[in-house]
Amino acid sequence: YTTLAPMITARDGHATAVLDGKFYVMGGCNRNGRLSSVECLDLETWQWSEVAPMSTPRSCAGAAVLGGKIVVVGGTPDIFQILSSVESFDPATGIWTAVPPMNTARRDHGVVSAQGKLFAVGGRGQNDQGENEHLKSVECFDPSTGVWTNINPMNEARRALGLAVLGDKLFAMGGFNNEMQ
Repeated sequence: YTTLAPMITARDGHATAVLDGKFYVMGGCNRNGRLSSVECLDLETWQWSEVAPMSTPRSCAGAAVLGGKIVVVGGTPDIFQILSSVESFDPATGIWTAVPPMNTARRDHGVVSAQGKLFAVGGRGQNDQGENEHLKSVECFDPSTGVWTNINPMNEARRALGLAVLGDKLFAMGGFNNEMQ
């Protein structure tokens, strides 16, 4: 392990992504509340810089790279709400753009890109009665149609999970649900 220069803004619950030799840190929260700020670590110079903030403050969001852009998915803007909104950052223009929202608002979920699509897996959301619950639902965003589609759910509901792609499979590992604490 190597200790790097500290980020410009202290934060936790942030999303991260690597694109074009740069490491991006988006949102999160600190003593001042939820953050929309975004920082970039240039992996050649090892210097942090601020880039355009997201349009929505969010912590506990997921992020992945899709089509040369960073896509930030869901999260929470405060302690009461959970977001279905999605936005993407184009490093070539420095502009954030709205992406169609997910079918299910979620936080603490896994997000990956694979086979030219984006997947949002599990997390915490609300049931039909408006109560928060752990989710086993999975949805897939196809940028060619601009549509989120619900696909087969996981066998167990979970949040704060590890998510990875190997070959043509998604792997959901660990996390929390009412039994796994």
